[in-house]
Amino acid sequence: MREFVPSGFQAIPEVEKGEVLRLQSEQGTILSITVLEASTIRVRHWNAKAVTKAEQPEPFEDTYYCQHFLSGLPRESVSTQFECPKASVETTLDGFVITTSAVKVAVSLTQPDSVPHLTWTPTNSNAAFLEDLPHRAFPLLKDGGGGGARHFVRRRDIDLHFALGERAAPLCLNGRRFRLETMDALEGFADFGQEIDAFWGPYRSHTLLNGCGLDMYVIYGPTIAEVVSRYTALVGRPALPPKYALGYLASAMGYAESENAQELIAALPALCRKWDIPCDLLHLSSGYTVDPWTGARNVFTWNKTRFPDPEKLIKDLRRKESNQCECEALVVVTTSTLPDVYDADGFIKNSETNKPRTTRLWSAGNGATSTGSYFDLSSDSGRAFWKQGVTSLLHLGIESIWNDNNEFSLPDNLDTYAHTNRDGSSSTVGAAGRGLQTLLMASASHEAMLSAFPTRRPFLITRSGVSGVQRYAAQSWSGDNYTSWDTLKHNIPMGLNCGLSGIVGYGHDVGGFVGPRPGPELFVRWVQNGVFHPRFCIHSWKDEGVTEPWMYPEVVPIIREAIQLRYKLIPYLYTLYHEANVTGAPIIRPLVYEFQNDPGCETASFEFMLGKSLLVASVFEEGNDAAWCNVTTGQWFAGGREETFACPLEQCGVLLGRRGGIVPTGPVYNYVGEKGKDCERLFWVFPPPNGDGKWEYVLYEDDGETLDGAVTEIVVKLEVWTELLLSRLLWAQDEQSRRFASRKMADSLLESFLIKMLI
Repeated sequence: MREFVPSGFQAIPEVEKGEVLRLQSEQGTILSITVLEASTIRVRHWNAKAVTKAEQPEPFEDTYYCQHFLSGLPRESVSTQFECPKASVETTLDGFVITTSAVKVAVSLTQPDSVPHLTWTPTNSNAAFLEDLPHRAFPLLKDGGGGGARHFVRRRDIDLHFALGERAAPLCLNGRRFRLETMDALEGFADFGQEIDAFWGPYRSHTLLNGCGLDMYVIYGPTIAEVVSRYTALVGRPALPPKYALGYLASAMGYAESENAQELIAALPALCRKWDIPCDLLHLSSGYTVDPWTGARNVFTWNKTRFPDPEKLIKDLRRKESNQCECEALVVVTTSTLPDVYDADGFIKNSETNKPRTTRLWSAGNGATSTGSYFDLSSDSGRAFWKQGVTSLLHLGIESIWNDNNEFSLPDNLDTYAHTNRDGSSSTVGAAGRGLQTLLMASASHEAMLSAFPTRRPFLITRSGVSGVQRYAAQSWSGDNYTSWDTLKHNIPMGLNCGLSGIVGYGHDVGGFVGPRPGPELFVRWVQNGVFHPRFCIHSWKDEGVTEPWMYPEVVPIIREAIQLRYKLIPYLYTLYHEANVTGAPIIRPLVYEFQNDPGCETASFEFMLGKSLLVASVFEEGNDAAWCNVTTGQWFAGGREETFACPLEQCGVLLGRRGGIVPTGPVYNYVGEKGKDCERLFWVFPPPNGDGKWEYVLYEDDGETLDGAVTEIVVKLEVWTELLLSRLLWAQDEQSRRFASRKMADSLLESFLIKMLI
């Protein structure tokens, strides 16, 4: 890798909407600064001489925000549109100062080489929160033309780094370096202080090996919550799933891999009733597509040996009042299997032959592969085929869609997509990114679901994705995890960082996907942890057999109680999903999100907040019966210090209620929407044992299914007066919001909201 630092920068006239400053170097590189919103500023740097016009960064008016590399969406379907705010530009002795109502950006042209150096401060303060590394802030890479770029900033001891999507790492990423490959939009590196060079002093850096140069968005909070909200406004808010997606999601790859798969799956609802385990969804894993002769997984085709009558299976499941979720493995097909798509250029192409790229794709099991090709979802024929396939499953009775095995592990960056650049040239895998296909697959599945059932809220799950995929896929998970106590523990910060990255509907394969079968204690603790995550699914592929809630009869009562607690919390969880859909706020939150000024919370990786009212401390060590208001005991503890809690096996972790917290709960039922069951709301309230205070909570309710159903928001207020020893829970709502699909349900709910409680 060879880098050079452009020099001799001078200001040139503004040429784009929203652009407040454009600098050009002696070498022909362009540094552009655009104000998207008072607290959100875009910085781009590219070599105008080394790339074609088609390869240059998109101007603001043509972008779909972070998905400017082809979202495939009409502008009206993209999230919040920014209007360019007022920004002033002043000339200084050594450069320029850009000022908005929120931030100031000092652009110094460091002498003697006139190299840009940006310093960011709040408008009302002189304390910088971000500063470029002098003399080396904006290098470009010589290898591979003008596409590669780097960015260096000063690293301070007080800096903390979070998010970066799904990473197997502690919550705080300080001192770590990550290589971003095929699971990301573009290949590159993110270094948060692992690389040390005394010549330059402390720094951190980002490196992009492909693409059209640096394209960076700086968002000022000042709180973490504000940064997350502005970031999700930029790339898209998380989709609101139907309410049943919050229930227990049954799944096991072993079911669909069995030769009597239909028989095994048809028996599941009865087993759930036998063991009194609530359940809402069954994932049908990709074994339904396995070719009985070759072992290849041919998407949208049924293995009639394992599933002799799919239509009957789905009807039987629905008669047993169980919804069905369909898993479709990503395009594990041979090119000869689908000649219509092959002839219509529906696959990603080998740049040397201009024919579909064939590669090894995962097939029948661990380490097993077959030859196949990836659909090109940017092509008309590939996208149409995918949507037709999804539609056929939906009309068969499938309730939801699961995009799986969709990392697009393409071997050659020079392979091409059908999508063309602005000059008519083909986009390459390296320039447009592999993650583009994952995003387009999600949008294609989402469009097919809306087209088939226009009033029904789509529920899409995806294993992989890039920034913005949450607009379509309401849930994702950590993939094929391994069964161990260590996995249970370290899956937690993965979910927390994903939530900060906009992927709020995140969970894990409870019990572990591969590896040995979990023992009774580990399984219990994993379920007790999983019920507090946005997505709760027990999923496995074990030689010893399927991981099921009733696997160990001696602990079934404990498992059942934990899952029933999950169902009681659905009103709270659903309101959190609604909040995420409106503001982008994560559902499970690191402690630092809620308590940003508490140093003790900065690196806490394994305890988390469920919304703003509940703190979850799970057990992730074998034989550990030890680890605010303890929900189980009612005992109060001071914050800001370590505490040890008793936690016997039958207790669902340690759940702590926040001072003044209000948590709505509902009844236990066999599945979400069970007739006549969801007719009450009981509130957990946590008035402090001493001290006055007022707190408020807004409960969100709708029919849980449709896109335009009636909505009610009920404001619940908790007021405490210690001198009267009285705590009152009050309800309030305006007439306009008093709309329920079921008037009977609404009336019964409202009657329960006026509560008086002595303490």
